[in-house]
Amino acid sequence: GSAATMTVKPGREIEVRSAGRYALTLLYDNHRYAINTGITNAVKRVDILDRAGRTVGRGVVQMPHIDPENGTHPLRNSTELRLTLQPGTYSARLSDDFNMSDLQANATYAHAGGKTGPVNAADVFAVNLTKLP
Repeated sequence: GSAATMTVKPGREIEVRSAGRYALTLLYDNHRYAINTGITNAVKRVDILDRAGRTVGRGVVQMPHIDPENGTHPLRNSTELRLTLQPGTYSARLSDDFNMSDLQANATYAHAGGKTGPVNAADVFAVNLTKLP
């Protein structure tokens, strides 16, 4: 990333050096089903915790399906979670939020997220934190 963007592996600490507004995204891969469906669009709640384990920021990000390109699985960034952070050490905790596969109306859907049960998964490769102007 640029000098204003910090990238860390999931589970690693995030060091914030200056107070301000930040945009957090997750670098991910989601090939759970076809690009023209949204039932298994991954929706995750992100909690930002300080070193003492206190939640200092929280929000939801989405990770839609990604169309394969030339037989490969490209990585994309999730939607943004905007935060105001002070200098310090933080961690990002991800948990499932509600997605379309949780709807009873989709329980009879023949593909992923339907008859076999809810699917709310994406492969997360990094947490990106970008300082906003």
